[in-house]
Amino acid sequence: MIRMTSIIALGLLGACAPEVHPSPFSAVETKRYGWGSMADSTRPLTDVERTYGGGVLGDVLDIDEASDGRLYALDAGFKKIVVFSADGSLDRVIVGGAGEGPGEFMRPRSISVDATGNIWVFDQLSSRITKFDSAGTVVHTFSVAMSGVIDIVAKGANIYAARAADSASSGIVVFDTLGTRVASVLTPTADDLRLGGRRPAFSVGKGSGNALLVGHGSVGVWRTIADSQPSDQRGSIMFPELIPRTVAGPDGKPMLNILVYNWGIGAWPDGHIVLYYIFSGNADPPNTGKHMLGLFDRSGSYVGSVEVPSDRGTFGVGSRANDVFVVQSEPYPQIVRLAVSR
Repeated sequence: MIRMTSIIALGLLGACAPEVHPSPFSAVETKRYGWGSMADSTRPLTDVERTYGGGVLGDVLDIDEASDGRLYALDAGFKKIVVFSADGSLDRVIVGGAGEGPGEFMRPRSISVDATGNIWVFDQLSSRITKFDSAGTVVHTFSVAMSGVIDIVAKGANIYAARAADSASSGIVVFDTLGTRVASVLTPTADDLRLGGRRPAFSVGKGSGNALLVGHGSVGVWRTIADSQPSDQRGSIMFPELIPRTVAGPDGKPMLNILVYNWGIGAWPDGHIVLYYIFSGNADPPNTGKHMLGLFDRSGSYVGSVEVPSDRGTFGVGSRANDVFVVQSEPYPQIVRLAVSR
């Protein structure tokens, strides 16, 4: 997921900024999802599909691939969920529509498809989570009764919500599937909050079995959570020279020297862990604007990185192969599937 999710903060590096290390991995485009216009439809559309633009995408904020290969795109622009078949064709449109009624959206922010095909959507403005069944029918909605939630993951019998890094209470909040808050885990440290910025202190994604993956602000570090119990930290610092440190800014005030957004985490079927980062900056260091994957094997050892072509912070991990999904805005909004290999 994804969605799916943390800003490590930054400053002026100038021409001496470190380059991302070369890697034996490549990311090759294999498919695109999304229409340029309604004329791209390959079959007759239902009234609902015509009304809500079919496979035309607007502002896709989250992506999740189900175990059957269907791709679920959460479109905040058109207030809908677009479901694509494994071959890239339009499967159906699940209509939210604008509003606060059952199944309606104000600012849908995160989507997660569970193991039985139920679809869970978090709406950021109404601060609630809605469950749709596999047919797209609203089952129930519950309020999360807290501010700052950005990402959710449905895993096992729980819904995990990651909150923006704005206070010591902004860790991972656990709900059961009826909306009862059952636990809070991973209270962020001062460093977690410092590295989080406007994103969550931790990113969340699906691991193997019922385990949740939790990405950390430090580049290349994550944990797992099973039965609400977090593991020890795993992974290793991918780029030691990119560890943020406090320096004096142009006005003499302290600032962080590097900005790296930890935007997502997930696991491939072969057990590799995938961490997604966006490099940014106030100046023009060599890495500014790059979107990078950090790859780790089952043991937690860093095995490489690869740059991916994207101009948005929307990201998904393949459920059936070593793929990732990113969004590109030109020539019109589309989701791009990338196969990652050595």
